[in-house]
Amino acid sequence: MSGLDGYKERFDAVQRERPILAIPFAVVKKYGDDKGSHLSALLAYYGFFSLFPMLLAGFTILGFVLHGNPSLRHDIGDTLRERLPLPGIDVSTMKGSGLALVVGLVLAVWSGLGATQVAQDALNTVWDVPRKDRPTFVRKRLKGLAMLAIIGTGIVGATVAASAAAFLGPAAGLGGAVLSVLVNAAVIATLFRLMVERPLGWGEVRIGALFGGIGWTVLQLVGGWYTGRLVDNADKTYGTFAVVIGLLSWIFLQSQVLVYAAEVASVTSRRLWPRSLDPGRPTDADGRVAEAMVARVLPPDAVGG
Repeated sequence: MSGLDGYKERFDAVQRERPILAIPFAVVKKYGDDKGSHLSALLAYYGFFSLFPMLLAGFTILGFVLHGNPSLRHDIGDTLRERLPLPGIDVSTMKGSGLALVVGLVLAVWSGLGATQVAQDALNTVWDVPRKDRPTFVRKRLKGLAMLAIIGTGIVGATVAASAAAFLGPAAGLGGAVLSVLVNAAVIATLFRLMVERPLGWGEVRIGALFGGIGWTVLQLVGGWYTGRLVDNADKTYGTFAVVIGLLSWIFLQSQVLVYAAEVASVTSRRLWPRSLDPGRPTDADGRVAEAMVARVLPPDAVGG
């Protein structure tokens, strides 16, 4: 036991002096402090139920816009199958319907706002925004609508960039992937600045946004492989369960990337590193994190009292 303690103490001393080790450890530790897995699970839950109304609305719009253009419908369907781990997507069979469009848009906004509210709470938790400073009912939902518009635009932009470049060869495909990373990173940086109830500059969120942009792009690119391994190969008995489990897992991974990206931005911009492996030898960053967590959960009448 003493030998393990010695190794732990030496590693702690090394990582405190080296940002390349201290920053990742601080990010993982703060992710645990903030119960990041719980935040990611909530995002995945609401994201799962908001996905299908959004697909209904999106496919109905495509039915109107792409009427008489079956070739383009087929190309978009192939792109969606590659990016989204959900079998059976067939845009070519979708037709424009006024009733379906209205129902889809209403359900998409209603379910999507639930996901955006959870996202706002998660991001404000990561940045230790006190409860008294959280947005009001109306402001929270207005921000949610803006967030839905930003995410939708970003997903379309990143997918189009990667898919269009794929037709031009491997070199162009790599360029498309890089462009997709930049689009995703811009979306995440914008979301951080919009959703967090404290002023954030682009410089404060750039590292976390780039981390998230890479993560989201990788998950988009492996969507087709993920479908083939976990969904398309399932037999008839477990096919439905495989679809649900595979899709939930994929959305959970997307949510984890977003929360980790927020943690990276929070830790690097606020210099919440190095953190200690030994609770008996806390660092200045440990103290600042503890103080921020206490202030975050205090009721409004206890702050400044």
